[in-house]
Amino acid sequence: MNKTSMTLTAAALLASAGGAASAATIKFTRTISPTLKPFTTSQTFPLWGSVVGTNGVPANATLTMVTDTLTDTLAGTISITNLSGTTGSFTAAAVDTATKTVGSLTVTTVVTGTVASGTAAASTTVGPFSSGGTGTSSASTTTVTSFLGTGTLTAMLNDAINTTDNIGFSNTVTTTGLGSVVDVLTYTYTVPTTAPEPATLSLLGVGLAGLGLARRRKRQK
Repeated sequence: MNKTSMTLTAAALLASAGGAASAATIKFTRTISPTLKPFTTSQTFPLWGSVVGTNGVPANATLTMVTDTLTDTLAGTISITNLSGTTGSFTAAAVDTATKTVGSLTVTTVVTGTVASGTAAASTTVGPFSSGGTGTSSASTTTVTSFLGTGTLTAMLNDAINTTDNIGFSNTVTTTGLGSVVDVLTYTYTVPTTAPEPATLSLLGVGLAGLGLARRRKRQK
């Protein structure tokens, strides 16, 4: 074995003995069943101090990042009343905005439903038209101070519904929204590797001793 190979082997042994932190995640999911929108509600999530040492998370784990993912599903309807004296055309869609704040994180998911279009005669109401869809957004932070401690953390979720439209007559628009929200809070953490076993230390010693012997033989030649 030449010097370069021996040096690389010794370095690899040192790295193996020193160890490195490994990353892992644990997720907490909250689901809001189909509910008439708009609404405001609160949810609770465990703080890191109540997670570490439980749920398979080692007691020596360190929280490094928090991610919140919000999936919003809209099943909306739109009805349009023509208040003018003539027939006119329209396009319209329901727009659902879900905003969630937890600790130092705020995540917003906007869902624009399928577009309804057509004409409405004077002084008539058309619809309801279906206008639905699904959207997902995420936000992450490595500033985890607000997630430390023990107990629970309260998160506020606000879900509002309105419309986007292009209507060529005086009108009123009635929008309803029925939908669900799935909220996933993810803790990313690191765990130091286990201290090297005696056998690993012995192997490291053999490698270093071999490196020294190779150097002495080279000098003697």
